[in-house]
Amino acid sequence: MRQKHYATSRNHSYLWKLGLKGFWLAQDLFSRYRRRMLKLQFYRENQACFSFQLEKDLVRLGRDQDCDLQLQDPFISRLHCVLRNRENRWSLEACSPNGIFVGKDRIPNSCTPLEASTRYRLSRLYSFECLDTKAPPKISRTVLTGKQNTQVLVLEAINEKLRLGQAVIRDAKGFERFISQSSFAIGCHPSNDLVIADETISQFHARIDLSHNTFMLTDLGSTNGCYIDGTKVLRAPLKGEHRIRFGKTEISFRIQEENRKIEDKRQNNFFGLQSKTTKMRKIFSLAEAVAPTEAPVFIQGETGTGKELLAKAIHALSNRSESAFLAINCASLPKELIESELFGHERGAFTGALEAREGAFEAAHLGSLFLDEIGELDLLVQAKLLRALETGEIKRLGSNHSIQTSVRIISATHKNLKQMVQEGKFREDLYYRLHIVPIELPPLRERLEDLEILCQNLFKRLRLNFQLDQEALDSLSDYPFPGNVRELKNILQRAAINYRFENPLANKEEIISLKPENLKFIQDAPALTDSKALAEKRRLQEALEKNHFNQSLTAKELGMAISTLHDRLRRLGVTKKRHQNY
Repeated sequence: MRQKHYATSRNHSYLWKLGLKGFWLAQDLFSRYRRRMLKLQFYRENQACFSFQLEKDLVRLGRDQDCDLQLQDPFISRLHCVLRNRENRWSLEACSPNGIFVGKDRIPNSCTPLEASTRYRLSRLYSFECLDTKAPPKISRTVLTGKQNTQVLVLEAINEKLRLGQAVIRDAKGFERFISQSSFAIGCHPSNDLVIADETISQFHARIDLSHNTFMLTDLGSTNGCYIDGTKVLRAPLKGEHRIRFGKTEISFRIQEENRKIEDKRQNNFFGLQSKTTKMRKIFSLAEAVAPTEAPVFIQGETGTGKELLAKAIHALSNRSESAFLAINCASLPKELIESELFGHERGAFTGALEAREGAFEAAHLGSLFLDEIGELDLLVQAKLLRALETGEIKRLGSNHSIQTSVRIISATHKNLKQMVQEGKFREDLYYRLHIVPIELPPLRERLEDLEILCQNLFKRLRLNFQLDQEALDSLSDYPFPGNVRELKNILQRAAINYRFENPLANKEEIISLKPENLKFIQDAPALTDSKALAEKRRLQEALEKNHFNQSLTAKELGMAISTLHDRLRRLGVTKKRHQNY
């Protein structure tokens, strides 16, 4: 009888048996640092058509939709070839009976070193060359936590504690291995991350991916299928503990939990956010702790508190920092256009769609997408956003073709989404998908001790050689700041202009102290009984009605930023309801 071989790790299994996980984490970080940045230039009928950056250690090329790179050509096999990086050396492995050729020579099906500037012919139509590119510049980062969680789930984030989870697989012999890659391949082919020597296992049988803070098992078109706890699946989430069977081989999967306390690292400056309060510094530490994970982050805070700055900081500290960061303000777009803005559209999808256009999910692929004022999304768009979070698949308006994307979602709002869920205005399932790591930014009136360092920083950013004396700071402390830090910036600019207007002969090379009388205007916030305030309210109301309550067009017509318009509408109590006939 043929002896059955159980699942074993292909690379350095003896080190895993010794439990030297720290060695592999260090080796992984070092290899990322020194890795060659390679790009594949593809040709169709010898004409350059597109390029593909090799950003993962395992890239599958073929006609199947589960491949990392799809080529629609009948002479391309479902899985045509595999490109694999081992210790910073790339190799090409042919998996197709049609073969891969260099000139007239067919390359062997075993591992072949990938050579630069060599033309590899895949079929009559397609060929490619491998090109070296310079690695993108590294961003200078402030390390607070000291521990990277590249493939770790965030199970819960409450106050100052994080509950994390890491995936572990175990075979029948008791051998355990942590899943440290975002995409973990399983099969009998030697290029898989987990090689199973079993005649019932396909070459590339299945894959475990970490996507939107969830491990997903995907069947890659195997012959004998994948079973989770006895149920056959094509694609399913892995949560808690499971028995997974591939062919005749069974392994166990579990999430190993770890509790971590978020400590105050006494860091006053965090990517443009300034504070010396304990609450804000703990927010900085929490943001840095969750940045390397794939967990969605939900930022709650009033307008002007720095939600987008915090989102940019999380992106800069993540493993996606070298890809795009895209910000979408859901409140500034009409309901009819927000779906196209997020998912794109095809030519002719609606009136005025003269050409195809990619959406935010495609533009931010492999990067981060910041959805500001997410509470303004229509329920129909919320359903499509939920599907994009669950599967990573999107469809452009007017298209039946699914596009696979990988995007880190950071959302923000000043509204109470939990109350909106109870009122039926926001989907409960989407809320819990986004609310994995909640961060609440306090308003400026709750951290007035930061006024001095905020003013110093704002003067520096505005290139103003000014400073405030204690009397001026006391005047600022008595103001409620409904617009928060954004309003403080406007106040300082206006005060500086007033001072220079009143003192035209002042020496601009000297540091000037702004007196309380120069800030007097902030203490007399316009009441609605004031004729100027009523005139301003009437002007804004008329402009909104003229533009059918489209705030973007209104702000453009009035010559002000959309954020400034939002502040004035809220402060003056201008209604923002859409016209009934619109």
